[in-house]
Amino acid sequence: MEELARWGLTPELVARPFPEIWEENWPALRLYMRCNDQWRCGMGGPYALDMTVPLALMARMGLSDDDFDELYDDITTMARTALEVMAENRD
Repeated sequence: MEELARWGLTPELVARPFPEIWEENWPALRLYMRCNDQWRCGMGGPYALDMTVPLALMARMGLSDDDFDELYDDITTMARTALEVMAENRD
């Protein structure tokens, strides 16, 4: 419980059913899940996903420029949304 609270999460939030993932979103979700412990944290909690690890992993994936840009946008959107949810549940 304390670990969840430290990240601004509640048991109810974590216990939600996992949403359906569209096939085209699986690459972004897999990458995000590999990097979701790479948060930069300050006194107020997490404030950004450290993009060093996702970028290093993406560089090894042999992506086209367009696919790289799309995956980067997906990851940053997921991180921004996660930060918004954590902030809503922090107070």
